[in-house]
Amino acid sequence: FLVEVLGGMSRGSGLVFGGDDLNSVFCDGRKYNNNVECMECDPYTDNCPAMKVFNIKLSQISDREMGVDFGEVAPTAITVTGRRRGIGFVLYSDEQTGLSDREKLSWITSTAIKYNLEEILADPEERAMRNMLDEMGYIVPNIWANSAGGGAKRMYVSNVKRYVEKRHMFVPKKFDYLRKSVYGLGYDDRGNIMKRNDHSFDSLLYSMIYYDVVEDGGSFYDSIKGRRTTTIWS
Repeated sequence: FLVEVLGGMSRGSGLVFGGDDLNSVFCDGRKYNNNVECMECDPYTDNCPAMKVFNIKLSQISDREMGVDFGEVAPTAITVTGRRRGIGFVLYSDEQTGLSDREKLSWITSTAIKYNLEEILADPEERAMRNMLDEMGYIVPNIWANSAGGGAKRMYVSNVKRYVEKRHMFVPKKFDYLRKSVYGLGYDDRGNIMKRNDHSFDSLLYSMIYYDVVEDGGSFYDSIKGRRTTTIWS
């Protein structure tokens, strides 16, 4: 794990994630429906065959968090994740371009209400937007706190990679912006993630910073289910 955080693994291909791993966690609309493509992706409802395979309902998915990556000319991206039995579920993910600050805050607020969220894990470079969310009453931690930004981000990337590589994630087909962002994510010559169509991925990254990798749904997961924290580092 330490070697991976420091950048010594998974760089040979230039891609951040392996294709087989991504194909396992991103639904293609067929894998949970006897290889027959769903007419419409309606995730986390009775119409979603994956919910029958996982034997869960949306109301049973806890540990919910929202990640937000702000853009001006570039898109603003929001991703909401949750967990159940050690599996990470992407509950919502989308991008919008050309929004005013007021429209961004309205979008964040309506999404937070829908998923019953009080904490926003937001782009650490956008201090003004984070301050506005704080003034609105949301918990908005500094996710680079007590750490150099680059080092913290590598740690968070490594955590997402572990979920993907263990195939402990589920992403519905509907979230196409996230699919394109993650599948195309690559490293530059210095081992940093290239700033190219990474907005949805960054919002996913922020939403998962509290998630540790759980091997199964045993007593350890039960002991942390429902736990809420407001700082990243203890």
